[in-house]
Amino acid sequence: MPDNKPIKAIIDTNLWISFLIGKQLASLKSLLVEGTIQPVFSQQLLDEITIVTQKPKLQKYFSPEKVIDLIIFLESIGLVVEIKSSVLLCRDVKDNYLLALAKDSQADYLITGDEDLLILDSFEGTVILNYQSFLAMISQFGWFWCLGSWRSPLMLLRQSPSLIHQTSLPSGFQSSPTQKTASYRRAIPTP
Repeated sequence: MPDNKPIKAIIDTNLWISFLIGKQLASLKSLLVEGTIQPVFSQQLLDEITIVTQKPKLQKYFSPEKVIDLIIFLESIGLVVEIKSSVLLCRDVKDNYLLALAKDSQADYLITGDEDLLILDSFEGTVILNYQSFLAMISQFGWFWCLGSWRSPLMLLRQSPSLIHQTSLPSGFQSSPTQKTASYRRAIPTP
């Protein structure tokens, strides 16, 4: 049985935006706070989060303070990796840095909603899947099965996608987080 180390997961910007908006990812905060997931990120990923959250069409959904809180929270619990590899594999060249981050960090998972990444299934030992599949896998098989060479649950999900819909998530995965991260101040770099 593997030790109780957290799952090293790169979480794509599109999911952090959904997290900030507060829709569909209420369970993510619990997974982070409980230490089930250790977010892996690079300066490029933080910069992308910062730039995307400054778009006028998104600013109506969350305050700049909420973005600052998220970045400070990530920096306090996450694994910061300097990207050294160069990868040219993704259909969308802007996403290649995420694959390089996966390679350099040896992350267990890259969790995304981006079809240009999802089509790859895996890269350099990092499994690429959407958040719903990730939650279903944790719920169905337990988080320790999702580590290292214990990736057989992913193969089961791929062979039987209906498991995702049959799996009832624990109540903790359906409730919205109530504890607010402490407020911090930090200048957000402008693009």
